[in-house]
Amino acid sequence: MADEVTPCAPVAAHLQPRTEEEVAAACDDFMARAGFEVEKYEQGRRTRITEGLPDRRYVHRTKGYRVWVELKAPTGQLTRAQHVWLRAEQAAAALALAVDDREQLRHLVNLLPKLYGHADALRYAAQVTALIAARGYRGEPKPPRPRSARTARQRTRRA
Repeated sequence: MADEVTPCAPVAAHLQPRTEEEVAAACDDFMARAGFEVEKYEQGRRTRITEGLPDRRYVHRTKGYRVWVELKAPTGQLTRAQHVWLRAEQAAAALALAVDDREQLRHLVNLLPKLYGHADALRYAAQVTALIAARGYRGEPKPPRPRSARTARQRTRRA
């Protein structure tokens, strides 16, 4: 049944998606089986589409759900423009997130029908996006790792 979300079978580690294309295929397949239409907005580096626009929008016409998704490989990074775009949509109460695993979408979709599902889904989308953004931005130097107080004390003892 297209309107009923069924749990995904566990995937063996050697079959886990490794590339953004594999993540996209797994997410598209899951969302289509859950009754969502798949709209693709992937773009080359030099296009006229708004910078930061996510790769996908999944639309469930009968339930009125719309989910913007920026797809990433398991170790992929967002661009600053992608993060800004997603955060702006989240601030406007839109479901928008970055994912690097089909299970993140499954969790989001399972939250939606619950009593406070939209609010919970918005919080979850912000958390997942923040985790992926914490990897740093593509094409920018990585921020320095914060030093612990213990490391600072050890350094002053040596001096």
